[in-house]
Amino acid sequence: MDFAMGIDLGTSSVKVVVTDLSGTIQAISRQRYSIDLVKEDVEEQNADDWLMATITAVRHIEPKVLRNIRSIAFTGQMHAVVPVDSSYRPLAKALLWFDHRAYLEVEILRAKLMNCKDSRYTHVQLDETLPLAKILWLQHQMNEQWSDIRCFLGAKDWLRCQFGGSAVTDFSEASGTQMFDEEMWIWDRYLIELAGIQVSQLPLIQSSFSIDGIVSPRMAELTGLPAGCSLLVGGGDFPCVAGLIKLKSNDVLINIGTSCQIATILPKEQGKIKESRFARVDQLGWLTVVPLLSFGMCIDWLSTIIGSDVYGKLKDVSTQNSPLLFLPQISGERSWHPHRLNAGAFLGLTSKHGPDDMVSAVIEGMVMSVKEAYIRLQEHPLLNGRIILMGTKSFTDALAKEISAALNSSIYVYHFIEPTAEGAAFLAKRSLLGQDMSSMDQNGIPFHQVEPHAQRVEWYMKYYPIYERAREANYGILNSLSSVIHHY
Repeated sequence: MDFAMGIDLGTSSVKVVVTDLSGTIQAISRQRYSIDLVKEDVEEQNADDWLMATITAVRHIEPKVLRNIRSIAFTGQMHAVVPVDSSYRPLAKALLWFDHRAYLEVEILRAKLMNCKDSRYTHVQLDETLPLAKILWLQHQMNEQWSDIRCFLGAKDWLRCQFGGSAVTDFSEASGTQMFDEEMWIWDRYLIELAGIQVSQLPLIQSSFSIDGIVSPRMAELTGLPAGCSLLVGGGDFPCVAGLIKLKSNDVLINIGTSCQIATILPKEQGKIKESRFARVDQLGWLTVVPLLSFGMCIDWLSTIIGSDVYGKLKDVSTQNSPLLFLPQISGERSWHPHRLNAGAFLGLTSKHGPDDMVSAVIEGMVMSVKEAYIRLQEHPLLNGRIILMGTKSFTDALAKEISAALNSSIYVYHFIEPTAEGAAFLAKRSLLGQDMSSMDQNGIPFHQVEPHAQRVEWYMKYYPIYERAREANYGILNSLSSVIHHY
């Protein structure tokens, strides 16, 4: 029997999923690693830790399963940057997707774009968390090592190189770099030059279904995988998740995890809009995305604050219309709230509030941030289709009813065990079957429908305007605080 493998190089762990050709999961493995929080705005990881964790995760899968792997697809955290030499060895730590250190480089780039005579570039929404600014920051910092850099790779592409692949990326990953020509679907030479590099220092762009080499003998020995097993280019984490569901043009997809994405799809020719946009893994168009970068991160963060497992409490704690309000933007936002000072907060917190109150407030704050993003997407016409919620069962069980109430709409809920890794495994399976995405069959994916509860709908209708006012007030306070701190 032939099996397909998906490897998801996430923010805090690597997830490995093996399926048969019907899509049934045969094995799952996970291995954690740490994030280096050196100082404010700096979020980085040692790429070699990714590799060691991946090898460990693969070796935890039974040998009889590994022997039948025929195709491996890679996915992972988007927007990371790994500078490498000609042997794909990292020359610095990887700058992660929520690293904000390149904010000064954004100002340099913005000034250059404002003076550009080509109107295509004057309205680019520059962001310090995206690779364009990060690469310029590296140029300003690496000094002697700068000349040794052969290429800049994303996380999943670097990992695939270690398995036997090459400097190749896919359209979805490339579209999240701010160096991608959204009309021609190639690298944009002008933006690349602004970063101080050449096109030859970026990976070739190929289809997510392209085969990029085979498992090397060395990696076969280290992992137990068959030597010669095909390596697929794969796709970015959210595009791979979105590829699991056959979306229609008026659907809205809500994917909840460490971060959350609220998205709809647009045709390939419609790329010039304000929100973040990623190429779909089937290359048929755009995923128009409002990202909530610190969505599920709030749960892990709260666990460290209250000293107990919030995931366990999610099953027992229901929202209770508490006057305690939580703003969940604990790592800032992107595109629609781009300022680096955006931050989270508890409002109304008193000594009488305990862990259950905090869990309830965090859930409500997370749900209202989804509503905020959904309203932003409503600026686009024809969003009258299905609202689809995807994520792990622990998340969807805790949040589906609340999201349904906040949006005052029925939603279709799809459970997955490891959604992103399963999305990559889906690509690997399709490669083995020789089928394109348009022929996929969704009948085997279980889902259920959730209807809004009238009392909770009324609560969110009254509560959401307060959340909006709190967001504006919090930003103003933080802006004033920052001015005082910088003055002294």
